[in-house]
Amino acid sequence: MSSKNKPSATTLRRPGGPLAALMARAVPQPAPVRSTLDQALLLAERCRLAVEAVARGSVSANEWGTLVDVLGLLEALVELGALDGRDEVLRLMTVMTECLKRRNERGTRSLYAHELADLRALAATWADVVAEVDLRLMAEAEAMVVERNRRILARLGKRRTQGGAGLCTVLA
Repeated sequence: MSSKNKPSATTLRRPGGPLAALMARAVPQPAPVRSTLDQALLLAERCRLAVEAVARGSVSANEWGTLVDVLGLLEALVELGALDGRDEVLRLMTVMTECLKRRNERGTRSLYAHELADLRALAATWADVVAEVDLRLMAEAEAMVVERNRRILARLGKRRTQGGAGLCTVLA
């Protein structure tokens, strides 16, 4: 190899350089371990961003999945007795179902004002819940949602969920 084509030592060592890329492939890096609280905080931010994407009319399947994950966790926390408000959770599920049904049937991406207000309230409620609920209950709720998703997918004969925030997404 001529010196003209040979990369310099600084090029090889700089972050993102060819050496870093080779080392990243050669040495398996452990995935960062996140606590349940970290996951819940990330989900709170994803929930807020998903609601804003819904408001703009540019929502993806992953963002709808985030909202479904949050509702599932809220429902599980109500079942565990950590929260009151089963009727409110069911009402929010109905609102989301109507939005998705209208989107799938007519291709409508816009929301009625009360639906958007309800989804924004969902994001604010989830942020409050994350701040107040202890980690043990959050982990129990997560396990309940994962198990519920597993049963539903088994009944449907599917191996994976589509969308979702990753917190409760089940991989069979």
